Amino acid sequence: MNTTKNVLGLIPARGGSKGIPRKNLYPVLDKPLIAYSIDGALQSRYLSHVVVSTDDHEIATESEKRGAEVPFIRPVEFAQGQSSALDVVNHAIGFYRHLGIEFELVVYLQPTSPLRSTRTIDECILGMSNSDADSLVSVMDVPHQFSVDCQMVEEGGYVQPVATNIGRLRRQEKKRYVARNGPAILITRPATAENYQSLYGDKIFSYKMNKMESMDIDELEDIWLVEQALLHKARPSPA
Repeated sequence: MNTTKNVLGLIPARGGSKGIPRKNLYPVLDKPLIAYSIDGALQSRYLSHVVVSTDDHEIATESEKRGAEVPFIRPVEFAQGQSSALDVVNHAIGFYRHLGIEFELVVYLQPTSPLRSTRTIDECILGMSNSDADSLVSVMDVPHQFSVDCQMVEEGGYVQPVATNIGRLRRQEKKRYVARNGPAILITRPATAENYQSLYGDKIFSYKMNKMESMDIDELEDIWLVEQALLHKARPSPA
């Protein structure tokens, strides 16, 4: 079983957000949202660095207090709403390269996935380390009722099926589809980002995550759902 030695855990955390103001610092039970991703990453067996990339000094202070590294404040040109994950990753790679540090893998961990476990992070790193993939993305099953076989286009009060076999397939006969989940986890290689100008490349490895770990915070009601899930996990098992 091969593992890489220099693996960057990169948590992107802009100060601005549209759906929930100051989302990355928003309280979820007893701690700010970003703390869940920092805690999960710090417990990883394989991340050599856990870095928060932020443009916000309050987030930087909170992240350092939680044990993450904040070696830079992200430049404003890479901290806009339209800034891409590729921009954030390339900036971090370039910063460390200037210090003489090269990474074999970059593990991109969105703080909006607070239920992502350390075990999942490590399984993804191992899977990527033992593959020749350009990247790895976490996915979840698309519920069968939302598959392409069931989708319809609505226009003017009327609908037309996307697929031509509507009504002909039983549930067990439908194709199985998966979708990105957040992304809860995205792992890329520096060479992929540089050679393809993309975090994905041609060969994308997948890791299937369950519904709970895939929960993504986008709106205030998502905070409540995550809190209920956390309370459920903390509840003692019946004797």
